[in-house]
Amino acid sequence: MTLPQKIRSLLDQYTTDIEEEQGYLQVMKAHALADDCHLRSRLNAHFTASAWVLDSTQQRVLLIHHNKLQRWLQPGGHLEADDADLIASARREVAEECGLRDLQLLRDGLFDVDVHTIPQRGEVPEHLHLDLRFIFRALNEEMQLDMSEVSAARWIPLDEALQTLDSTSLLRMVGKCVNVS
Repeated sequence: MTLPQKIRSLLDQYTTDIEEEQGYLQVMKAHALADDCHLRSRLNAHFTASAWVLDSTQQRVLLIHHNKLQRWLQPGGHLEADDADLIASARREVAEECGLRDLQLLRDGLFDVDVHTIPQRGEVPEHLHLDLRFIFRALNEEMQLDMSEVSAARWIPLDEALQTLDSTSLLRMVGKCVNVS
């Protein structure tokens, strides 16, 4: 099965009661019809994979401060042309950005989906990231940051995240955590 076929399969299996996500699913399913939907050379929109990483107690979530976007986000990023598996892509991103490699998948399939605009940067025009999100638990919480991509990382308690985060996307995932265990 090709990566675009795996994307289509994941999207077909994912259900949500959240209206915002239902809209994202429709957008994603339309883009997933293209055989190159996973490549960043597709300049209008392409799929990405990210990881919502909880600590070993599942009471804190890992957020990174992304250098290019200057925002606190979950680890994640572009799919590579040779990626064979979307969960492995999300794991790779966590390893590259934070050095965390010992992750336990907490849910088969997708945890969340999101469509967001990435601003123009240099020659790369404004475009959409079609983000496929997976949830993990870190079995080891010691990090080694890649300072070229991430300027900081922190474990934030979920109750504090509800009070301090301003991103509806991040808050949606925090809200879902009560249903994980």
